[in-house]
Amino acid sequence: MEAASPGAEEAAEIPVGGFAGGVLFWSVAGIVLAVALARWARRPARTFTVTTVALTALSLAGPAVAPHTATSTQVVLAVSHIVAAAVIIPVVARRLSHRQGR
Repeated sequence: MEAASPGAEEAAEIPVGGFAGGVLFWSVAGIVLAVALARWARRPARTFTVTTVALTALSLAGPAVAPHTATSTQVVLAVSHIVAAAVIIPVVARRLSHRQGR
């Protein structure tokens, strides 16, 4: 797959490690958010879920406006954002809700 960042002259190949690295990086960012919410939010699980679903929806704008990128690639990138979020968000939210009961 090839995609271009905004302002790029042409698309560049997306390495497989790029997907894994992106998921890992943003998963760590989500965990940091969860830790902060567990400490300061009144309802951390709900706040985490609402925040991360909104951020996931916002992240779909990147693939949608990627210049010099095939529509099929844009769809795959958007679906990969949704799949990663569908795997990670419920797990972290469930952990926050269990912690909240203590």
